[in-house]
Amino acid sequence: MYTELKWRRAKIFFFGFVQYMFIHCTRSTWSYVSAKFNDDPEVYKGFTDQFLSYINFSFLLFYGFSILGFGQIGDRISLKVFILTGTFSASIIFGMIGIFLHYEQHNRWLFLFLMTLNGIAQGTAWTGLMAMLNNWFTDYKKPILLGCFAACQNVGNIMGDIYCGQFIGRYNDSLKVPILAAALSLFTISFINIFTLENKPDSKFDEFFPKQDEELIQKDKIYQEEKPLTFIQAIFVPGVIFYALAFGCVKAIYYNLGFWLPKYLISVGQTTDIEWINAQTDVGSIPGGIIICSIGYYWHKRSVVVVPSLWIGCCIMIGINYVQYVAHPLTDYITMVFFTGLFMGGVYNNLCGAIAVELSNNPKLKNNKKSTATVVSIVVGYGALFASSDQLIVPYVVSKFFLYNSFLALLASAFLIPMIVSEVSRKEINKDQNIEL
Repeated sequence: MYTELKWRRAKIFFFGFVQYMFIHCTRSTWSYVSAKFNDDPEVYKGFTDQFLSYINFSFLLFYGFSILGFGQIGDRISLKVFILTGTFSASIIFGMIGIFLHYEQHNRWLFLFLMTLNGIAQGTAWTGLMAMLNNWFTDYKKPILLGCFAACQNVGNIMGDIYCGQFIGRYNDSLKVPILAAALSLFTISFINIFTLENKPDSKFDEFFPKQDEELIQKDKIYQEEKPLTFIQAIFVPGVIFYALAFGCVKAIYYNLGFWLPKYLISVGQTTDIEWINAQTDVGSIPGGIIICSIGYYWHKRSVVVVPSLWIGCCIMIGINYVQYVAHPLTDYITMVFFTGLFMGGVYNNLCGAIAVELSNNPKLKNNKKSTATVVSIVVGYGALFASSDQLIVPYVVSKFFLYNSFLALLASAFLIPMIVSEVSRKEINKDQNIEL
């Protein structure tokens, strides 16, 4: 029986991983393709840096609203239906973007509208997958597993860079080709997941899942029944507000790198190997997320690990700002962007995955699986909203791109200082109560 449970858990993990991998593949593909619009201004008229910032702003703004609005729905309906409704819609909309790149290149407002719809459609995937994984994985090493799962975002970004590097860089195909390839990939995995994703384990596996703590339930009667949280209740789950504020800054950095790093490199004269430099953010984020989650798990002090990582990442980004003055900067860019991904991307994966789900598993919500999507939606949704407003600022600070992102890293660390105090105090209390963080 337990062997069957392990295989089904592995299936959920793998196909969920690939599902969100191709969501992020569409985002990195758009980032690369949109940076190429200025290469042919006669064809792609009006796609200035400012207008591209409006497109990115609209995408992230409505993505954030979608997460915040749909998060509570995910705790009330079938998670598989919730996830796939969004991913099928996103694949179709992104495919339309590829088609219209061929027929309507001059109509910039059409692309703004389609990217807005794309942001709305993608709002179901992450919260739904986090809730599904929280249903299937309940053992004490779940934070490490979720740190590994969050790497799907980075693998997807790398996949988008590969699509663009192969179809545009190597074969000199039209800009629409990698867009259509990413859309088809997302549609295909969404179709496969009709048959592979499962909302939660069958009742026959109940013996392998922890039972509710009756003493804790009696102390916190508001959570006595496993009911979905309201938005207001979720906001006041301890730690949610501080982590959401910090995640907003970190997500802004992550999307600044994804959307604007190619444009920054071109502006400072680095016109070759851009896709490989850009990919280093995600190459570094994969081990970074796993390492930070693992250290946080074994030390039981996640904020204590995250804050120094933000400081180190800040110092590295300040250094990158001056690489443009080096005679042959390619190696320096690749190395330093990799370490930026290791520390900043690692923090991003930790906040949006392991910490968001662990917040929903707060002792007051013990085993309430109907809270996960709501809590995750607040942390990730606010992050997307903050990152969207940030897109309006970046075009005006491109020359100081990494210095600006360093400031955001310091701001994120400041929001997490209260959580360091809380974690240290809580560890001492939990030693006496024998409650594992």
